[in-house]
Amino acid sequence: MHSENRDTAQVGTDALADTTRWLAGVHGLPPEVDAKARLLLLDTVGCLIAGLSHPEVAQFGAALRAAFPGEMSWLTSDVALGPAGLAALGAAAVCWDEACDGHSGAHGRPALPVIPALLALGGANKAELGDILIALVTGYEIAARAGELWRILPGWHVDGVGIRLGSRLRSRA
Repeated sequence: MHSENRDTAQVGTDALADTTRWLAGVHGLPPEVDAKARLLLLDTVGCLIAGLSHPEVAQFGAALRAAFPGEMSWLTSDVALGPAGLAALGAAAVCWDEACDGHSGAHGRPALPVIPALLALGGANKAELGDILIALVTGYEIAARAGELWRILPGWHVDGVGIRLGSRLRSRA
């Protein structure tokens, strides 16, 4: 039985690695994928803006200033942060109202960590929208596939575990 679990895990790991290698080589998106990525980006940015209106999120942003000083801020926010702090504040804001995307197979919200990180890094590096959309699709796919492989233990919140992999891996690509 132990070897069966290892074999199943290895198949899943190999599939994730193959997907990651394929996605990292993408230089353009098919029109229907591009359109869906744009909708996902707009939806998530809308959730981010709504989340920034909550006092707790604003307090979190203010607390991040000491560790992540910078000059970038989200729309409707006066909290200036560096890219890492901006991504953290964005992720907190996106999920605050629990209204952003969901992927049942991934047991979570793959866009939640991916989009704030991409927008923060993209803004810092003056990335073009096309590059951000490719990175979004890549990070989302990685996060969704990882979520399919990992099972969340009782008591864990789905947005606080494995799907962070999507933003981490894509930020290194």
